[in-house]
Formats: sequence, C-alpha cells, structure tokens
Amino acid sequence: MGWLNSEKPPEKWSQAYFVRFVERLRTAVNYISTENFPDGISGALLETRSVYLKTKITGYGGLNFQEDFFALALGLSVTATTLTGLGASVLWNSAWKNYAKLYLEVSGYVANASYPATVEVHGTSGALLSEQITATTMTRHEWELTTLPTESMTLVFKTLVANATYPLTILSARLILKLTEDV
Repeated sequence: MGWLNSEKPPEKWSQAYFVRFVERLRTAVNYISTENFPDGISGALLETRSVYLKTKITGYGGLNFQEDFFALALGLSVTATTLTGLGASVLWNSAWKNYAKLYLEVSGYVANASYPATVEVHGTSGALLSEQITATTMTRHEWELTTLPTESMTLVFKTLVANATYPLTILSARLILKLTEDV
C-alpha cells in the first residue's frame, strides 16, 4: 500500500495518529484503485467474497475453471447397459449461471461406432445433458449444458453402453465453467 508508507511516523505515538491511519486504510480498502494502491495490490489481500465480482473486477472473461467427476491415468472400460454413476459428485452453485457457461468434457471412445455410449449429467430433477460417443479412437468431447439448474444442487456423471460386448473406454469426465464477462 504505497501511499501509506509515504508519511513518516511521528516521534510520539498518539491516538489521533492511529485514528487517521485507520481511516486512511479503511478508505483505501473500500475504494480499491491505482490512486490508493500505486504499487498494485495482491489478490492474497482480498478475502473471499469481499469484492463483488461483476462490478468491481473486470477482465475475467475467458477464464476456465474445472470441476472433475474423475480423471484416470488408464482408461476405464464400461460395459453397463443401464445408467451407471461414475466418479465423485460436483456441487453446482446457482450463481455460476450468471458468470459462466457450463460444459461437459469427456475423454473416451467406444469399441464399435455402431454401438454408441451415452454420457449424461444428472441433477436432482433428472438429466441436464445426454450425449452419445461414437468415436473409435481416444477423443476429447465437449458439450455445452444449455439448460442450467436454477438452484444449487449436486451434479453426477452417468454413462451406459448400447451393447455390453462393445465397451466404452473412458479416461476423464469434468465440468468446465467458462467465465463470460458482459460489460
């Protein structure tokens, strides 16, 4: 906080000096700007949720955050012909829909393109996204969830194959939040 260091402390400490110092500090923190912090400010000084994201901070458009259902070093072979949950659940915060677009990313392939695998994201009210994988080589797939939950909930990843003889080999499944910035 550069401007606070420009003043030499008094020889004798007084209550008035501390009152002025605390008032300057309060003003500087409440009005974060280059005038109050000419040397810059580290994000480590800001407490979580202390600055409203939409009006105070800009330039976050294009950032991506990932919430993994699972990520494996070796492919997992799925032969279930009924919907089967895989990996951990992800907690969805309904406020995210105001700042981001949501995508499902899956890396995997099927043994035979004639027998596709279905991958789904489920919330408390059912499937939010259902897509098929027909690629026969390891491929990264990405689909946007256009219908987002309006309330906070737990999301789970589920999959099934059309024929147990032709499995889905899967490495990872995750949700990607792609932040958007509307100015």
